[in-house]
Amino acid sequence: MSSGSEIKSYIRDQDSPMSVTESFLTKLSKTIAKECPRPENVLLVLPSRRAAIFLKSALAAAYNKTILAPQFYTFDDLVAELTSFSTEDRFSLFLKLHQCYQELLQEEGEEGENLESFLNWAPTLISDFNDIDRYGINGPDLFSSIDEVRALETWNINGEPLTQTQEEYIALWKRIGKLYHRFKADLVEQETGYAGLAYRIASENIDLEDDKLDYDHIYFAGFNALSNTEETIVKKLVQRKKASIYFDADDFYLNNEMHEAGTFIREYIKNWSFTKVNWIEKHFEQPKEVNIRSCPSSYAQAIVCADILANVSPDKALKTAIVLNREDLLLPVLYNLPENISALNITMGYPVGSSPIASFINAIIAMWQSPDDRKKNAFYYRTLMDVLNHSFFCHLHQNTAQIELLKEAIIHKNYVYVSQKHILKYLLGETDLSFFFEVAAQNVGHCNQKLLKVLEILRKNLTNHNQEITSSSEVERSLLIEQVYHYTLVFNRIAQLIEEFDSLKDCSLRLFRKLIQQLINKEKIPFVGEPLKGVQLMGLLETRALDFDHVILLNVNEGVLPAGKKTNSLLPYDIKRTFGLPNYQEQDAIFAHHFYRLLQRSKKIDLIYQNSSDDFGAGAEPSRFIEQMRHEFPPMGIQLNEVPYEPKVEIKVSEKAVFKNEKVIQKIKDHLTNGLSPSAINKFLSCPLDYYYRYVLGLGEQNELEEDIQSSTFGTCIHNTIEKLHEQHLGKVLDAPIFKAFENSYEKILKQEFLEFLNANDLVRGKNLLTFEAAKRYLFEFLEFQRNLSEKNQIIHWATEKIISAPLAIELNDNVQVIKLKGTVDSIVSVGGTRYLLDYKSGKVEANDLKLKSNKLEIESIAKKQKALQLLSYAFQYYVSHPDAEEITPCIYSFRNKQAGFIPLLLDQKRVSKSEVLSLYPELLQTILSSLLNTNDNFMHDPESKYCQYCL
Repeated sequence: MSSGSEIKSYIRDQDSPMSVTESFLTKLSKTIAKECPRPENVLLVLPSRRAAIFLKSALAAAYNKTILAPQFYTFDDLVAELTSFSTEDRFSLFLKLHQCYQELLQEEGEEGENLESFLNWAPTLISDFNDIDRYGINGPDLFSSIDEVRALETWNINGEPLTQTQEEYIALWKRIGKLYHRFKADLVEQETGYAGLAYRIASENIDLEDDKLDYDHIYFAGFNALSNTEETIVKKLVQRKKASIYFDADDFYLNNEMHEAGTFIREYIKNWSFTKVNWIEKHFEQPKEVNIRSCPSSYAQAIVCADILANVSPDKALKTAIVLNREDLLLPVLYNLPENISALNITMGYPVGSSPIASFINAIIAMWQSPDDRKKNAFYYRTLMDVLNHSFFCHLHQNTAQIELLKEAIIHKNYVYVSQKHILKYLLGETDLSFFFEVAAQNVGHCNQKLLKVLEILRKNLTNHNQEITSSSEVERSLLIEQVYHYTLVFNRIAQLIEEFDSLKDCSLRLFRKLIQQLINKEKIPFVGEPLKGVQLMGLLETRALDFDHVILLNVNEGVLPAGKKTNSLLPYDIKRTFGLPNYQEQDAIFAHHFYRLLQRSKKIDLIYQNSSDDFGAGAEPSRFIEQMRHEFPPMGIQLNEVPYEPKVEIKVSEKAVFKNEKVIQKIKDHLTNGLSPSAINKFLSCPLDYYYRYVLGLGEQNELEEDIQSSTFGTCIHNTIEKLHEQHLGKVLDAPIFKAFENSYEKILKQEFLEFLNANDLVRGKNLLTFEAAKRYLFEFLEFQRNLSEKNQIIHWATEKIISAPLAIELNDNVQVIKLKGTVDSIVSVGGTRYLLDYKSGKVEANDLKLKSNKLEIESIAKKQKALQLLSYAFQYYVSHPDAEEITPCIYSFRNKQAGFIPLLLDQKRVSKSEVLSLYPELLQTILSSLLNTNDNFMHDPESKYCQYCL
């Protein structure tokens, strides 16, 4: 490492001290104007194209006359000029690598690996190959070292011979070394491949390429961490006086050898004796306002960002930057922009993979995968409904009335499998969708052509927009057309790949989805805007070489900035360290420099992070950079303001109201006669308008595709597993052999339940796997709870998922109305001498939730005790349908509050008795139903409730 005095000497040696008010690009433009009166044959190499746009503006000001502009390149552009090498898309590389691997296995007499299995590790392998070449590492040395390391890892210290698995493990690493050399040779011969290989070729041939770089001078500006190949190119050009390099760093972090933000430039100062390092300054000695804001959610961050922007004046807009560390914040930020932001330049593209059409394509493929093995001529209703309910389907078939008729027929006729004939009976019109609803086995090429046809119909219908069918605005429609366009490019590319690679011709639809995902991941819809007007919205990498007076950073969270120890490599950590390949420490140093460099000239800084925990209780933490600033900045005279989150509570009051005319009242009475569930009662108490939509109009809930398991499905899987465990042992005393049987089978049953909603591949990683493990833990703890009870008490399950109902005559509006109550009790259990009516809850339930007071039973208070009201309803129905039944204790078992055990329903601090249930519940229900049928009370949204899809 260099010493502080060495660094300071470079500061003193600057040709012209820079004013701290000047931006890096302003300083650079003045230097170029001074050194190059005629810049047309000058090459400027910058970290991004965004920096080039701002530098052009700065150069125009520096020359202050009409000039021929210099050439602007990124490093990728420079490498492309130095070589005839072209880079390919990732999936083409995977397919070529697979071909190469198959050939290698055949030569060794081994059985080939199918493409689907190979793609599980091919992306990581390509990434490693890319790093090896981009950093100019000697392949034979590296892979021989891996062989030795892996041999040591599997070596038996007692001298026993290696097992077959250990030998295969070592052989795999030797094979990967051979695969690297073969694959690289093939790509070099074809003059195509991955970016790292192009960089390697360019650096190895830089001495031979003078004629390709026929410029008066080359300026490298704004770079921080150069790979070995980049460093070789820059050093050789600088040494030959063909180029200069200009860094942008601050003495604050560069003069501190422990500060990671200066890691790479310190090394260049130490090792590049052939040139001085331009420039190092002292911007952190200038006054700064730093505000640190924590928020409970991603959306709250967007709201806070909007509040900050509301105070930005038009003259300061261009010098204000919103920096998003996660793409998923883009739309929330855009939706919440304040009115004073009249111009916004977005340098981030909208990811097509996150667009509505992405979920539509997934739903279509899932539907095509769904035909039952025993009934190949029909679609499973759930996957079909996912397609019919999707917002894009109305653009494919524009007669929404026909779509609704088909959906109603599926529900009312209880179709589990729906044939093409039944579907087309309803979906009549100009567009023939018979191809779309073909259910015979199809190869990937056929499916790809069908999807191209779907996209063509969508494009045509969106272009010939019918305002009567959809209410899309012109901007929304343009965005939809862009989505269709990008997916068309992807499917055209897939058609080319299918023709080129035989391995794709017979692949599964599951692999087809992977292929689509790989190709769409890089696709983004660009936003059109004036780059030199308004607030700038960008990602952190796009801020390189740019300076702003006011910076607003969102998602400044640990694990996001920096990303932390998220390694995606097959190479061992110690090997990477030994050979100088990048690892998480280097990545942290790179992002530390991006972060501090962006702040160094800023006058006002707003750092926003999320502090709420996720679904599994893992907390979100502020970035370590924030923690560092809390220690580093105050001694320098920069104070940090911890700004509390104070949301502006604006209660949205829906103006929708439904009047209770005779027709509506009759529909309510029909509902009461057909069967009133506790859920319906609770829905009315929560939001009367929601009750109207769901139970009077019968709209129900939208059936959505679950990529991640939802909370309701999570609870259903647990309930169903408990039912299947106990249904074979009803009426029996639960003893040790039965608990042993539970222990051996509960995990298998639970997995089967999850697979009713998810694909097997969706259950092996990510959030779904964690959800499954959480459900497994809940079940284990419940069975353990029962086992412990059985040691002191005799336990008998009398019923599971018991459907109950009871008639009840209630006087309403001077008339006696007989209503039908219905419900499903999770379990009826005897423990010792006590019988329990048991309801399971996957959410957290506290004892206070089930406590009622006889003097507080009006609608307003009972609406807050919905779980208690549900138990009361079940108990009433049980007693009415079992008039000779003994006392039963209504209770809840909460999987998230296992310590509480069976939580009983209490009335005035005592367990509610049979007589109290039979007298209390009719009184409560009469009060509720009187309000429901009161024609003076309209159906309106309760402002304290969440808005459903219909109330919005």
